[in-house]
Amino acid sequence: MILNINNMRDIENDRASGKVTIAVRLGIHGAKIYHAGLSIASFLSFLSYNTLYEAQPWYKYLYLLVFLFLFRIMDGIRRKYDQALDPYLKLTSLSGFLLAIAFSICINI
Repeated sequence: MILNINNMRDIENDRASGKVTIAVRLGIHGAKIYHAGLSIASFLSFLSYNTLYEAQPWYKYLYLLVFLFLFRIMDGIRRKYDQALDPYLKLTSLSGFLLAIAFSICINI
């Protein structure tokens, strides 16, 4: 997801220099839809991990709260273009790190 945000930020420069990225191929609107798809697929993957096992206590699902941050970031990305996407690179990185930590703690409690 971080790479996709970076590619969306640099889409005009990449297009001008002849780089072929997913964002260049899809266009900015398509790249944003692709990003939403990545976020939703990530959420569903984590959720399906928990549902594959027998009933678990509610606190084993607490890591899913991190996705509130990721979906809020996704909403911000929907409204921004070019260099205005810079803050979302850092936020997405930190959210991914937080998700990894929270998931590790929740499944091992």
